[in-house]
Amino acid sequence: MLKIAGRILNFIFWSGIVVLVLLMFVLPLTTSLLIQFNYYPSGKFWNRLLEALQQAQVFVMRVFCWVWIFFVGSCFASFLNVVAWRVPRGKSILGSSHCPQCNIKLNFRNNLPVLGWMRNGGRCANCELPIPARYLIAELVLGSTFLILFLAQTVTGGMTIPFRTPNLHTGIENILFNPQADLLIMLVFCLVLLSLIFTLAIAATEKFAAPISIVAFGIIVAMGIQCVPLAPGIVDFRFAFQADETVSNQFIYLTSDPQNFLIAVGVGAVAAVIGFVAIGQSSRTTPHGAFGCLLMIGVWLGWQSVMSITIFFFVLSPFRPINACGKLLVATLVHLCLWRLQSHCLWWPGPESGMQQLLLGTTYIGVLAVLVRATNSKLNDSRNETPGDLPSPAENLE
Repeated sequence: MLKIAGRILNFIFWSGIVVLVLLMFVLPLTTSLLIQFNYYPSGKFWNRLLEALQQAQVFVMRVFCWVWIFFVGSCFASFLNVVAWRVPRGKSILGSSHCPQCNIKLNFRNNLPVLGWMRNGGRCANCELPIPARYLIAELVLGSTFLILFLAQTVTGGMTIPFRTPNLHTGIENILFNPQADLLIMLVFCLVLLSLIFTLAIAATEKFAAPISIVAFGIIVAMGIQCVPLAPGIVDFRFAFQADETVSNQFIYLTSDPQNFLIAVGVGAVAAVIGFVAIGQSSRTTPHGAFGCLLMIGVWLGWQSVMSITIFFFVLSPFRPINACGKLLVATLVHLCLWRLQSHCLWWPGPESGMQQLLLGTTYIGVLAVLVRATNSKLNDSRNETPGDLPSPAENLE
């Protein structure tokens, strides 16, 4: 059944490629040649046909961009799966993908994200060794994450980004033909953070602690990005901003004062400790990798985002099959999609926030941790009860 579904999906994929080539390359070339030789069909039929083809071009262009972003995300997931499996075991991430049983190198078609797994029915094409479904799930999850953030943050012209004036013109067309450098940099900035959290989530599924090398890499990259022109800076603890007035629709950056930057990073690390303690207290199991995720979030986005993401984490606490890092991945994505809405709340981390809001956020998180722990204890107690432990009707009457 999986092979049939994979073949159907494979047929749809390559058929879409053919349609894309016909509409985006063959049709414009044919039209230009007809105009060059002074032959252009006229009449109601041809006018309607050309209008329909133009609308089809726009639709196919949009779908292609959606599929391409999803495909890029799933490719990263395929690579990060290898990283999450090899790094905790002390193995090198270099080298091509291969089957662990027959050691055959995967070719291009079998290595395609999603398509390769489904086309072979979740098995090695050579020795029929079952390939765990988590590889497919991981590719679907990160591909969807890339697509959701692209649609929510970039296609909308930065509507979800705080401290920035949204673009007047939105849509994929403006991204392709009138790209905004700061928007694209912000997209990459956030996707790199989500990819690192995703890697820790994959490692946590096998009960591995967060690899120190991955966390250190994330922190070093975050600090290095602060030195790159046009790169978004970490939100400051004191909100001391300076605007680049030479560029329209530009981010408001953190001041270049080293002391101010170190304060922001330090408070972000403190917020990560607070979030990790709260998460640990709310659960009876060890939240593998949660501190590494929160620490990177604090350095990349600031202490305000750590508070918000921790609260979203507790909202997701009923979803038991997802580990702590997986919930933080979803919580970070939700936070980024609702970032601007939170920045305008005076009672929550925003442009006027400071120590008072930090203490207020800590109180919220502490209360939520207690409530979640109490709820989990009740659920565990109810599951551990057996019919023999229940009181008899006579005892109830007494």
